[in-house]
Formats: sequence, structure tokens, C-alpha cells
Amino acid sequence: MPLTPRQSLSLTLLILYTPALIPTTILLYRHSLGRAWGWLYLFVFTVLRIVGAALQFASGFSNSYSPKNGLRTAAGVLASIGVMTLLLGMLEGVEIVKPSLPSTRIPPRVWTLLHLSQYAAFILSIVYSSTGRDDLGCASAVIVACLFLAQVGIVLLFFSSLRREPSTPTSKSPASPRPLSRAKTTLLIRTLLLSIPFLAVRVAYMLLSTFTHGSIFTGKDLDNNNNNDAQTQTWTTAQLEEYTLPNVYIVAFMQYAMEIVVFALFVGGGFVVPASRGRKLWGKKKSEGESDETGSRAGLV
Repeated sequence: MPLTPRQSLSLTLLILYTPALIPTTILLYRHSLGRAWGWLYLFVFTVLRIVGAALQFASGFSNSYSPKNGLRTAAGVLASIGVMTLLLGMLEGVEIVKPSLPSTRIPPRVWTLLHLSQYAAFILSIVYSSTGRDDLGCASAVIVACLFLAQVGIVLLFFSSLRREPSTPTSKSPASPRPLSRAKTTLLIRTLLLSIPFLAVRVAYMLLSTFTHGSIFTGKDLDNNNNNDAQTQTWTTAQLEEYTLPNVYIVAFMQYAMEIVVFALFVGGGFVVPASRGRKLWGKKKSEGESDETGSRAGLV
């Protein structure tokens, strides 16, 4: 039995993302968990794509094309939350470069609001994919689009600030993470800037697949088709997938190709950032050095 185009796409994703577990695991070790949650998001994104592709591949052997098909529902849930995981990774990248920049006058509550909004959209998307409630899907899509625009604005603000003024640390606490050098700060911000067009296409696809019905972005309901039931029963698996599911080539380009590029950029950025373990050790040594210097002065007195 030949593979359908959607199964071929799933197999391609498995081939691409399975080796990606290695660099994402290395990033987790380099930066540990601590406050560097962005690297954990990249690892989770890799796992989601592997499991989702496996479920999508297996669903091609199912004879059921109902929206309630378990394999397709699970694969749809994992596919829908991928963009939110990448946006969380982008937000963490922004927070990494923040200590290396001049004061940007962004209130601390803004960061908390962005994180909480991401988690809310995450939960809404999962519930929508599981229940099929359109209102939840629309709410989740609007929240994600607004968060994306907000993060783009912050990245542009940081880039403008870096060009106007030299890179100066905003955090002076010895225990805080060591600020990045100007070269690495510039490189990381440019990486975030480069990811924006690809994330924009991915977010646009999410909006089109949410707010359009019966189109190439969503597929059509087999129960409401205008074809004769006897005719549809003679369709091949590929024909049924083409009718009931989103166009596979649009999905491959607007969703998965965009995600792969953004994922590769963020993983590359992870190796540019100095290891968090080293930064923690640097802060500890600096504190110990200051304590020794204070003790020496006291001894002299």
C-alpha cells in the first residue's frame, strides 16, 4: 500500500525532528532548567512534533475520516500548540538579551502578563482541539496573534535601543546572570528578528485555519458533502484525505516549513548564549571574591 502525501509529510517530520533531540538535550544540559525555560520549550516542541508526526502517520491507515477520529484529534492537538511553544521560546530569548541592554522602560508586569497570556492560549487551544468549540479556537487564535505582535514590538524596541546606545548591563547584582557581550547580544537579537517573517506566516496560517471553514486551510466535512455516498466509498485514502483534511502542501509550507526554520534559528541561538552553568559559577566566584577582599581589608584594619 503506497503512502499518502500526508503520511510522506509525517515521515519527513520524523526524519527531521528525531535527530533534533540531540542538540535540544545538549542545550538543556548547557543551560540547565533554572530560569532558562526557553530551552525546555524547544525540547518539548521537538517531542511534540515527533509524537504528532507518528500519530498522523498512523492515522493514514485508519478507515475513519470522522472529526472524532482519535488519532487525528490527538495529532491535531499537538500540531496546534506548536506555534505557542515557539512563541514562548521567542519570549525567553527576549528575556535573555534584556539584561545586556540599556534600560528599555518596560514594566516587569508586562513580562508576567505575556507569560500568563501564552499559557491561557495554550490551554484554550488544547480544549478547542479536543471539544471542537469554535469560540475557544477563535479566542486562542486572537490571543496568540496579539502576543506575537507584542513580542515583535519588543524585539524591534530592543534592536532600536541597541543601535542607539552601547550595550550596557541593566542588572548589577553579582548573583544575576552575566550580561552578554555586545557581539552576542546583537547576534541573538538579529536571530529573533530573522525569525519574525517565518513566525508571521505560521501565525497567518493559524488564523486562516481558525476563521475559515470548508476551505483548503481546514478541509471539508465528509458528512455534508455533495457527492454520492456510493462514490465516496470508492475513493482512495489519498482522495479522502484531500477532501476532509487541509491541503497537505499548504500545511507543509505554511506550518511545518516555517516551524523548522524558526526552530533551527532558536537552537542556533542557544549555542551562542554562554552556558547558564558557567554564568552561575561566575556569579558565585564573584561573590566569594568580594567576600575575600572584604575579609582581607578587615584583617588589615
